[in-house]
Amino acid sequence: MKWGESVQGFWELTLQCPNCGWDDQGIFDREEVDLLEERLDHGLAQIMWDLRRLAEANMAEDIERFVSALNADLILPEDF
Repeated sequence: MKWGESVQGFWELTLQCPNCGWDDQGIFDREEVDLLEERLDHGLAQIMWDLRRLAEANMAEDIERFVSALNADLILPEDF
């Protein structure tokens, strides 16, 4: 996203989707820019929450496999 101050109290924004290449530009008032920032912050928070949840699920699976391997005597001191 590129931005710059336009006429008094307005902002010129260029928005671009990194996935599909869509882009658009326009002039927005402060209220619209604040709303966009809030939505971007909310989206980022959701992505971070999902990432933490995914990382925890992956770690839980890794631990289960490791414990299973330990219980089956498949891990030896030479493995380290």
